[in-house]
Amino acid sequence: MKKLSVLLGALFLCCNPTWNILEASPLINQLVVGAKATVTIKGTVVDENGEPVIGASVTEPGTTRGSVTDVNGNFSINVGNGSKIRISFLGYKTVTKNAKDGMRVQLESDNALLDEVVVVGYGQQKKVNLTGAVSNVDLAKTLTGRPEQDVARALQGAVPGLSIINSSGNIDSNPTISIRGLGTLSNGQKSSPLIIVDGVPVDDLSMINGNDIASISVLKDAASSSIYGSRAAFGVILITTKQANKGDKISIKYDGHLAWDNATYLPDYPDVPTQLKSAMMAKARTDGGSVELFGMYFDKLLPYAEKWQEQNSGKKGYSLMRPYQSDSDVGDYYFMNGQPMYYANYDIKKIWYDNAAPSLSHDLSISGSSGKTVFYLSVGYDKKQDLMKFSPAQRERYNATLNLKTDVTDWLSVGARVNFTRRHIGKANSYNNIYQYLWRWGSFFIPSGIMQASDGSQYDYRMIAMQKQASRLYNVHDVFRMNAFAKANITKDLTLNADYTYEIDNSNLSSSNHSVYGMNWSGVTPTYIVGTSTTNATRDNTKANRWTANAYMNYNHSWKEAHNLNVMVGVNGENYSSDYFYANRTQLYDEEYPELSLAYGDMTKAAIKSSTQNRASAGYFGRINYDYKGIYLLELNGRYDGSSRFPEGDKWAFFPSGSVGYRFSEEPYWKNLNKYVSNGKLRMSYGEIGNEAVGDWMFISRVSTISPTDITW
Repeated sequence: MKKLSVLLGALFLCCNPTWNILEASPLINQLVVGAKATVTIKGTVVDENGEPVIGASVTEPGTTRGSVTDVNGNFSINVGNGSKIRISFLGYKTVTKNAKDGMRVQLESDNALLDEVVVVGYGQQKKVNLTGAVSNVDLAKTLTGRPEQDVARALQGAVPGLSIINSSGNIDSNPTISIRGLGTLSNGQKSSPLIIVDGVPVDDLSMINGNDIASISVLKDAASSSIYGSRAAFGVILITTKQANKGDKISIKYDGHLAWDNATYLPDYPDVPTQLKSAMMAKARTDGGSVELFGMYFDKLLPYAEKWQEQNSGKKGYSLMRPYQSDSDVGDYYFMNGQPMYYANYDIKKIWYDNAAPSLSHDLSISGSSGKTVFYLSVGYDKKQDLMKFSPAQRERYNATLNLKTDVTDWLSVGARVNFTRRHIGKANSYNNIYQYLWRWGSFFIPSGIMQASDGSQYDYRMIAMQKQASRLYNVHDVFRMNAFAKANITKDLTLNADYTYEIDNSNLSSSNHSVYGMNWSGVTPTYIVGTSTTNATRDNTKANRWTANAYMNYNHSWKEAHNLNVMVGVNGENYSSDYFYANRTQLYDEEYPELSLAYGDMTKAAIKSSTQNRASAGYFGRINYDYKGIYLLELNGRYDGSSRFPEGDKWAFFPSGSVGYRFSEEPYWKNLNKYVSNGKLRMSYGEIGNEAVGDWMFISRVSTISPTDITW
């Protein structure tokens, strides 16, 4: 029993365990299994009609052994003696059977795949009946299968046409999200897709707990996105959160992950002489001038760099920087007429970056039903650290979610969703973008070591001193969201939905600059690299409130099991307001207490600013879906959208779209070809979408508080 406990403990430390407390699993009764002799198994795979299934996957579970059926449905595979094989093919149920030579496997159609439902704007549709470009994310391969805490990063490669680009390695940076490429010349949020969570727009995917997500759909074309009007110019990402179903037993689930992140790729430098020669050659091909960096002329630096290369093997780590002694011992730096010359080849990656950084997460959820009420409750915590060796940044996130729904009567159900998220980021408040400059200048500069003063005492060189002694920058971001919704089944075919959401978004940033003491650029005497006179404290706060309301009616009817019609009409309204405040004061009384009230700098030089934003939008929307026997498909969308960001006369616009589809695989003439292509569809779409991603009130003339220099009176 002790051995089993030790082995399970080791598995816990090196893996990402997931437990479902109320679901029993078979005990692992054999931890080491000897190698099995392999045997060759041949067989045939057919469908319900006895026709061969071409291209079916045949694998041995738990191994890399596999095969594919040929045009006659035959396969041959080498498996362990006494093993099982798994047979799978799109559109059919996966089966697992004992491996026997000459076996015949019959697959059953999986109607669940044909009935798969995809979330679309203000509703759901069967995937096979879609005529717009809509993709469903496989959560098992993205959020569940990857120990990634950021939903946006977990979506990398999950959907064709969805691009997730991480332009910065900062722990507080958000990736750039785009659907089907760049949609505008503007950058940042102006070209990001609209993100909708349970019918409510959100701005930041990193504030969402991936374990709370039930489904993700990506609307990629105008036909599917126009229902959201001018905010959907760059596509839409629809997210629904988890909810229990009627009859579900109460269950408790815990997910815990422990992972280590490392840099997949970091650039490297050639030796210093090669760096210097390359720079001088490039300069010679332009204006032919000399090359210098902070007074270090490369032609004068080159002989010392070549001698350093001859006298040292490999690269220099974080250690004592030795001064020049003689041509046979050039050390790491030399003062030429008072000008410092640095030429050692520093191991930038080893000095400034750790090999790996830890990340962990804990998620606990309780869900189930009781009578006419279903509920889902979850709490989560995750923590992540970056790879920087000196004063690494850390990010923590706390999540709590409650989804509740109850049937008041046979025709009316009501519910509520409450969510709170807090994200806390702490990092070094460096005075310069040190990590950017590491790769901009050569490996000889920035010098990354320790210098010795004339009295023998040792101090960190400038850049390392600034990073190690830097004060901390803290950013606390809170989002509290409350949602109430109701659904009324007015008749068998007619339903009415309504929801209202109120959101409070509060972001507080506090930072300070401390004095830094160490070895500066131009000498070997320790000094204040950042003087006490430049210390300061900063406060930056943004508080935003937003409410969103939706009401829509849906009519769904079928005739003679051939004609299927769905009509949806609705109205949407949204209001957003925010207050921003910024203050900065210099010269702190005590650097341990970086408060605005504990700074004595000149008040006339203090920075204080504030701003207020207000905007509103509204829209009337509708959709018509029609299909004939699931073969001929038609969808029409339209939205009459209004935005306060535009002047009178241009506030409102209509955005229509239409799409058609033809499922040729359902036609009688395709019956004999069904074994080759079991589900085929042609579709075409057209749509118009506006773009409201502009600033607020830009059409109003503004008054400047700074007088123009070319005006006199």
